[in-house]
Amino acid sequence: MRISPAITLVASIAIGITALIAARGWLQPSQADATSAELISEKAEPETRSVVVARRAIPRGGAIDVERLGVEDWPVSSIPEDAFMTLDEVGSTEFAVRRALLPISPGQAIVESALTDAGVRPTLAARLEPGYRAFTLRMTDVTGVGGFVLPGDRIDVLFTWDQTPDSKQQVLITEVLLQDVEVLGLDLNDDLANEDPSVFQTATIAVSVTDAQKLSLAAQTGTLAFVLRGIEDREIKEFKAERLSTAPIAPSTSPKPVTRTQPRNTSNGPARVDVLTPAQTLAFNVPRS
Repeated sequence: MRISPAITLVASIAIGITALIAARGWLQPSQADATSAELISEKAEPETRSVVVARRAIPRGGAIDVERLGVEDWPVSSIPEDAFMTLDEVGSTEFAVRRALLPISPGQAIVESALTDAGVRPTLAARLEPGYRAFTLRMTDVTGVGGFVLPGDRIDVLFTWDQTPDSKQQVLITEVLLQDVEVLGLDLNDDLANEDPSVFQTATIAVSVTDAQKLSLAAQTGTLAFVLRGIEDREIKEFKAERLSTAPIAPSTSPKPVTRTQPRNTSNGPARVDVLTPAQTLAFNVPRS
């Protein structure tokens, strides 16, 4: 029996539509899986940027040259604010060398704040910001926080003075003279990489000219002491001065020295001297000269 061409055509169309639907149903999950894989891949790989890092250790004062530097891709969230993106940005050449202000470890990002200006030695003056001065104070193991302050730490300065001359009773006053002050060095040590606390006799801090004047006057009229701040504590607050009053000062009642007058001897005979002992009294006649 011959099949009508029309029936054959309809059957072919039906088979084609069925195959198309089946293929579409198979492709859609595959495309969804591919899209999900791309999203997962994007989440797994954070955005990165190029960062200049040290290829090998650079000591404090060491020259920053191309041989010691390299470029790596870092996650954007891990890049320091003042990091360099290219070697040219570092700006260190053989004619104007930049040097490290503190030791730099291999793989560590090179940042602007860790380098001197071009052609400048890594001195203490190179660490001072414009408008600031280095001021040195004499300290003790107590006023210096027991020696636990290190270069690079930040401190508050307390000022204590005696107001007794202006009052009938002893009055001591303490106020927070300065806050959030950077410690530049202790004695002759200004190494920011130093991690060994020790008792020091002098401390050099970075202050403005006005604050240096305050410290100079305070050091002559009272006692200055350091208060160590936490690493993340940079807040400036207002504190009222604290007073400590003691009992009224009693006037001096020390007895006045009494002058003892020796009796005048008018006799021409020998002088009499009595010697007293626990058991008896002995008398001697001493001839006059």
